[in-house]
Amino acid sequence: MKKKILIASLCLIFLMSNLNFIYANEKKQNEDTLINSGEALRMELINSQSTVSVREIMNNATENAKHEYFDLILEQAENVAKNHNFYLNSKDKFKRNVFSLDKNVSLTVELGDFEEDNSNVTNIERAATSGGDYIGVPSGSLEKVDYIPYRTIYKNYGNRYFTSTYTFAYPSGWVKIITENHYNISDSGLKARYGVTSYTYEGGLDGFKTNWEITDGSATSEGTDINIVGMVEYIIVGPLGTSKGPRHLRLDTRVRLDHLDKANKRAKITEHAYFYRTKTIV
Repeated sequence: MKKKILIASLCLIFLMSNLNFIYANEKKQNEDTLINSGEALRMELINSQSTVSVREIMNNATENAKHEYFDLILEQAENVAKNHNFYLNSKDKFKRNVFSLDKNVSLTVELGDFEEDNSNVTNIERAATSGGDYIGVPSGSLEKVDYIPYRTIYKNYGNRYFTSTYTFAYPSGWVKIITENHYNISDSGLKARYGVTSYTYEGGLDGFKTNWEITDGSATSEGTDINIVGMVEYIIVGPLGTSKGPRHLRLDTRVRLDHLDKANKRAKITEHAYFYRTKTIV
């Protein structure tokens, strides 16, 4: 009997004139001439001519304006996620949806259903131990940014897992957090087995740590769920300096038990996730 895995990713892709990131070692403009708000920067990018590069516009904006702009983009992405039902039907193996959020900015949502074997496990850096590294997150320092709906489906008894990914972009690069939620389905309901957290990144970022934690280990009645949380810690470095303290990304992956069909040894489950980040992104 084949075991299945649901892989879903929610990625912000910034198509910035083939640039991998937009900070550069260039002289700063006079503060009086800089774009000083996220909305003003957004309009400048939308109305820009093809002869004006994204690099030029971004270099003519304050750091606060850049951060406000990326918050505006994330808000648009969140609204797309809330207003669309992303799912695979029983015949689909893979589905990819691309939404235009703004000029040069798109949101890509990918869903896939594959056999659970080693060849389909992401071959990237993983946590060194079963729980990963120690990461201390100050109380109240994280904010929920996005809800990631996947799908509701019947799955047969046995060991299952799904992978949640989220890409968060900074002006100086991006980080993708990947969290695997491994669980078991049986007559008793759902039981969390273990998690795996990993990451990929690009740009001026360093000091990475990863871990995972089972925060709710079993779901024995309809409407309850199991939770596995993945966390990534890092610092921002580059020409403009180093961030004040570490930054954190968190994926709270959940599997809800909707119905337990003991006669046919299967369960109707819903897989979904919540994404959190450090409130201050400077």
